[in-house]
Amino acid sequence: MFGSQNTISAKEGRFFLAGVEMLNNIKLELTVEKEKVEIKRMGKRMTGHKTVGLSAAGTVTEYHATSNIGLLLQKYKDTGEDVYMDGTIVVEDKASGRGTERIALIGINFDSATIANLDAEGDVIKDELPFTIEDFNYISLLDSGF
Repeated sequence: MFGSQNTISAKEGRFFLAGVEMLNNIKLELTVEKEKVEIKRMGKRMTGHKTVGLSAAGTVTEYHATSNIGLLLQKYKDTGEDVYMDGTIVVEDKASGRGTERIALIGINFDSATIANLDAEGDVIKDELPFTIEDFNYISLLDSGF
């Protein structure tokens, strides 16, 4: 049953990449989108749609404390070897009473990294790191009501 107390705080999450907790993260967003094709039929004025696949992409925003993602891109530049990693998202808001939700991300591949971001009027450096994934699986589910 839904109640205000069961809403989940956006601050109560953690992200692990290749088994290491990413302590500098500020924000993580992952979106899964359906890929659809249009289906046009004689005698129908409305265009139908058929789902033919899924794709997923996201962004992690972090305080710049390492150059790890830039080094992954350099590895690809220097060797041609692209790096895919696995990760886990953990959502655990103890105040919600809904338990822990874990989502496994398979085949995380970073798209870009800012190599330098200096600003005389800035405060701290934040990096936005877009990525794609090959697959995802819920390891443990919250009570979804379905």
